[in-house]
Amino acid sequence: MFINCETGLSSSMRLMYKIIDSDFIETGETGPSDAYLFEAIIDTYEKRNLNVATNLVKAFIWYSDEYNEKISDIIEWIKEANLKFAKYEKDINKYLMLM
Repeated sequence: MFINCETGLSSSMRLMYKIIDSDFIETGETGPSDAYLFEAIIDTYEKRNLNVATNLVKAFIWYSDEYNEKISDIIEWIKEANLKFAKYEKDINKYLMLM
């Protein structure tokens, strides 16, 4: 399951990330904003055939705690910036209702 993520900027101003999961670590580089980070999280869990929605919820909780953002605000800007989010939105909403 998703634990946390470390980020930094490359010399070309792209976001470098290190997704830390209880079973693996995934590193890479993506677009220049945090919206791309969530796309990388989706891609990481999709390619491993793991539950994307559950891990996105954990990522939202981590991001909320780390950057003092409301989960609802995070979801709103992810919906605008990331087309892949729509595929998981219904399941994410179910998980959030249980919290």
